[in-house]
Amino acid sequence: MNVKISDYITDSKCTAGELNRVCELLNDGDTLSLGGVKLDITEKDIFKKHYFISNNDSGEKPIVFPIISKKNITIDGEGADLIFHGEILPFVIDNSENICIKNLSIDYANPFYAQADIVESDENRVVLEFDGTNFACSVNENGELCFKATEDGWESITNTGLCLEFESDKRAPSSYLPSYFFYTGEKKDHGFLGYMYRDLKAKNIAENRIEFTGNFGFKHNVGNKWVCTYADRNCPGIFLNNSKDIIISNLN
Repeated sequence: MNVKISDYITDSKCTAGELNRVCELLNDGDTLSLGGVKLDITEKDIFKKHYFISNNDSGEKPIVFPIISKKNITIDGEGADLIFHGEILPFVIDNSENICIKNLSIDYANPFYAQADIVESDENRVVLEFDGTNFACSVNENGELCFKATEDGWESITNTGLCLEFESDKRAPSSYLPSYFFYTGEKKDHGFLGYMYRDLKAKNIAENRIEFTGNFGFKHNVGNKWVCTYADRNCPGIFLNNSKDIIISNLN
């Protein structure tokens, strides 16, 4: 049977709960056709299940397309563009076989990384400017960085993140400057990754402009980009578990 998403969802802005219910309707042998549309998907009423995912953080995962204990299922995006809002795990295939996911794109309205322009720099200081729309950042009274997604309404507060310099002209990570963890908390032993940590102080210079000071061991280059990840590893795009004969085809 061919199940068409357009028979159940007519608005391009939909909830994970709505898509969960469509997945519940799928019987073995069915195809779910997404019709090539763009869908903006929020976390509302989302199905959750606890997983321990390799090289990710364990916990209760909010899942949009749970393909659990099913056989011979195809999800054909037909060119669909799926935009997820918040910490969402798009696809889980669990205890299933002969499953195909094809012809679609997966992206996040606000990915859990941040990008800023390097506007000032020396070996003990760097000033970063965030655009305020796609990437917003400020420093709170505890010296922690507050990353915000204005449209989605969430905020992530952290004193550490993994970052690197991105060369604007080559559109690639710097080939000679190391990636490192910024850390703005109290002094502590960073363990076996200590060589990667930079103990820094952070403060606001202006709206969406912050300054790091400390011993970097090198000088950032003005005009390049500073890019960091700051969230836990909760949401891989597709998680496969205890399943076989899985085809993932033509995905961005």
